[in-house]
Amino acid sequence: MVVKTSVLLVVLMGSMMGAVASPEQWLEAATNGLMQSINAPSHTERTRDWCGCNPNKMLRTSRNGIGHTCERNGDSYDEETCGSLCQDPDSKSVIVHFCPPGYTTDCGKGCVLDKDDFEDNLEHALVWLLKKNPEAFLPNSTDERKLKCGCEWGTAANLYQGYGFGDTSEDLDAYGDIARYCKRAPSEYNPGYDKKLCGPVCGVFGRDREGKDFKAKSIWFCPEGFVSDCREGCKMPKMKRAKRMKFFEDLVLSMAETNPVNVPKVYSKQLDRCGCNKAMAPKKITWGTNVGHFCIRAPNGGYGDECGPVCQWESPKGETYPIMSICPDGFEPSCSGCRQQNADL
Repeated sequence: MVVKTSVLLVVLMGSMMGAVASPEQWLEAATNGLMQSINAPSHTERTRDWCGCNPNKMLRTSRNGIGHTCERNGDSYDEETCGSLCQDPDSKSVIVHFCPPGYTTDCGKGCVLDKDDFEDNLEHALVWLLKKNPEAFLPNSTDERKLKCGCEWGTAANLYQGYGFGDTSEDLDAYGDIARYCKRAPSEYNPGYDKKLCGPVCGVFGRDREGKDFKAKSIWFCPEGFVSDCREGCKMPKMKRAKRMKFFEDLVLSMAETNPVNVPKVYSKQLDRCGCNKAMAPKKITWGTNVGHFCIRAPNGGYGDECGPVCQWESPKGETYPIMSICPDGFEPSCSGCRQQNADL
């Protein structure tokens, strides 16, 4: 993979990209960018009924690409569940926004991160993102760790996903889905155990891959930085504000690197302005920062101030193409991938 800055055009990023004024603003912008790439619904048939939704009028939020909306055709309305009623600017119909956890309805913008209790709402949003793309953020579960934690070999290779466990607390509902666990080998096999490495030994019951119910001792495996808890599954550790903000930053950067392949529809106008070749789909950036996507420029393609440098990309076949980086919110284009915008985090 070879990427070079084009001699035809190099743009100084500071002159064209909006500066990020604070750590909170960067975290909000970057989290919004991640939300735009996740098309998972934050609503159920039950909540749609409570909000009087027309089931044939469920759409992705057109304002900022975060969450979904429905066009109302009934009288049902629960304010706590449905939030504010808004008017669609195009159809003029009354709509309800279904926003991800941590977000709230803004009729002018769509779903926006709730500034009240900013850190707690950001945590709820990031955990929801982890739950919606669990395979991208697999817990720390190397074979060596599974062996040292006494995992039963039949469950060690493919860990069970942690949801349910007979606990209906809100905490487990929030954190259980991002956990994985293994059943510990029976005591007669003298299974290994390293408390610092493995965390607590918990009891668990569920149904195995063959549909049989079981009860067993277990070890939780959590994403990097999370701690295991027998009642709550995997949870963020308690920490002071500065350390917590750094934890959020590291988590967001990790998510951005493993973001889904598809470019969010909200960036379609940017693809046009930056002269992308519509006949060639954008690709995930797999060098440098590993963040964002790139498109191959069309002959005589357009160019806008927000597009960043034109770079040269050498394909696996040895062919060279001019490319542009397409970056999520909170990041700026460069020939080394999408870079985190400056912020004193």
